Amino acid sequence: RHYRYTGDEKFLETHARPMLLACAEYYLAMLVREDDGLYHTHDTCGYEGNHLMDDTITDLAMMRVLFRTCLPLAPEAMRVSGRCHRTSDGLRHGTDARRL
Repeated sequence: RHYRYTGDEKFLETHARPMLLACAEYYLAMLVREDDGLYHTHDTCGYEGNHLMDDTITDLAMMRVLFRTCLPLAPEAMRVSGRCHRTSDGLRHGTDARRL
């Protein structure tokens, strides 16, 4: 929101983009593709309780907002980091087969 309000490119490059992309990579590392073809999170603690659960609303809501926010940043981040690459059916993260 700060960047959208101010248009401060320096803030975007030095603070916002690196933090957003690091958070997205964290959540990508947590996702596991299962037999149902969907990605799931396991053993996390959300606002729902104090014990470990799967697919908590906290994680799902955060990923939904975070990935949508990071999507416009992805092409430049891919070029700079070399951690993602484009394939014929989408973007891939690192060397694993998760489709973004």
